[in-house]
Amino acid sequence: MTLRLFAIALTSLFLNAAVSTAQAATDFDSETDYQSYDSIVEDLQKQNDTKPAATRVTAKRSWFSNASDKDPFENVWIHAGVGFAQTTQTLSLPNGVSAHMAGRGVQAAVGIDILGPNLQAEGAVRTFGEAEDSLAKISLKEFDLKILFKARRSSFGLRAGGGLSARYLTVRSGADAYDVTTPASVLTLGGDFFITPAVSLGIDLATRNAMISETFDKTSYDGTIRLDTHF
Repeated sequence: MTLRLFAIALTSLFLNAAVSTAQAATDFDSETDYQSYDSIVEDLQKQNDTKPAATRVTAKRSWFSNASDKDPFENVWIHAGVGFAQTTQTLSLPNGVSAHMAGRGVQAAVGIDILGPNLQAEGAVRTFGEAEDSLAKISLKEFDLKILFKARRSSFGLRAGGGLSARYLTVRSGADAYDVTTPASVLTLGGDFFITPAVSLGIDLATRNAMISETFDKTSYDGTIRLDTHF
């Protein structure tokens, strides 16, 4: 009887110890899992807070590799100016008279850089007052559109290029009067001296050749002194 009671007590003690051990293990695992989750969240929060703002922005923008904060017009310059021009040409009029034109005029020009600082598109309006020859009176207006290649070193710049011109020529010779409109090609070469980064004084030499044969306005040569602003 004593042995049986001892066995029952020992079994009960063993079962109570096993249950306590299992409960403690379960509580330990739960606490460990809970702490591990909190630790992970806390670590991630710390990493995000300590990461530099620039790094985070860069990471976001890495998806847009072609994006740029730079203003596309930051390095684009606009050029505007006026000039005084001298032109000369010889005209063989339909009435058989050969007239010589040596006219003086004014020019207004506006240009803008394209595809970089070494390439410029320029439009110009030129008006020449009436030049009087012994045999004729001649006046001229021109509209030019040119593409210019530019190079600059320090305060000096060079440019060369070409384009198209629309020439409106009026000639009065005796009782005869002629009004002709002539499309022409333009070739020009010039240089600038920059008084300041925004102001330059320059000179252009150019030749214009008719693109059609049905005109007596064939070829002209001119030089222009110009004052330009750059902004």
